[in-house]
Amino acid sequence: MPYDDVALSPDGSTLYAVSNTELAVWKKASGVLRKTATVPLPENSDTLGRNRVAYGQDGRAMVLTTDGAVLTFDPRAGKLSTALPRTAPRLSDDDRKKTGLTEYTMALSEHGALAAIASGKGPVRVYDVPSGRLLRQLDVGDGTMDALALSEKNHSLYADVDGRTLTRWDTRTGALQWRSDGSGGSGLAVDPDGRWVATLSGDGTVWLWDARTGDRLADTALPAPDFSWSGTGGTGVQSRLAFSPDGKHLWSTTEGGEVLSWDTSVDSWIATLCKRVGRTLTAAERARYLTAVSRAHTACGTYPARTTDTP
Repeated sequence: MPYDDVALSPDGSTLYAVSNTELAVWKKASGVLRKTATVPLPENSDTLGRNRVAYGQDGRAMVLTTDGAVLTFDPRAGKLSTALPRTAPRLSDDDRKKTGLTEYTMALSEHGALAAIASGKGPVRVYDVPSGRLLRQLDVGDGTMDALALSEKNHSLYADVDGRTLTRWDTRTGALQWRSDGSGGSGLAVDPDGRWVATLSGDGTVWLWDARTGDRLADTALPAPDFSWSGTGGTGVQSRLAFSPDGKHLWSTTEGGEVLSWDTSVDSWIATLCKRVGRTLTAAERARYLTAVSRAHTACGTYPARTTDTP
């Protein structure tokens, strides 16, 4: 079963994974996550896209479906209910024949309190899930929305447009915070503390960005899959990213139905950066690239020191 999104509990003991047809519940036992339940999801026949999931404050799974509805699943009661009714417009049979199915790009914030939905090149609508109120409609660019991410911590919407431009918008005022080039287009995630953003490109490269400034900090390549389609024994291409609650691991879902975890701790990213430059960073470089992740890291192990920013 290829999963479209994952979300973890704050203590890492529960993982929710969602596809277009089901919600899977995974529980940690003896240090290993094992699937304990699957919940069928309603079928949407007139919309396309990928369902999204978040871990709610009370432990419930929050599922944003392709028609813009938010469903909640209580694992203790085993009950699926509606938190936000459908927000996508319904098309008549005649309209569907003329235009085809509408594909939506969507996102849930880390605890499922905010939902964002956009179709094609249209504006992004941001909803308050508990009240069902439309908070903001954002015109984030002229291109296609490839990926969206929401942060309750930062009051921000992040948008990947055409796989080329990453932007941050204030969900309270609608103001553009920053714009950066070279986003990737295949996946987008914000760490729970709102410190950095991760983007995924089609070749498996994950970029780390400073969420405050939009500076691109470092990159790492996820291993290439054996196959690029489901059901062949390989993991398939990486399709979605999510940070662990402590921000030290990045989870990815694959086309082949795998749920994988990658080390994205501060030490891991800084080791990659130091290896790339082959020396200890200067004070100016540390201030620009490491302030967002750690003020304590001032050296690169055995690499030679450098005290000036001149070549």
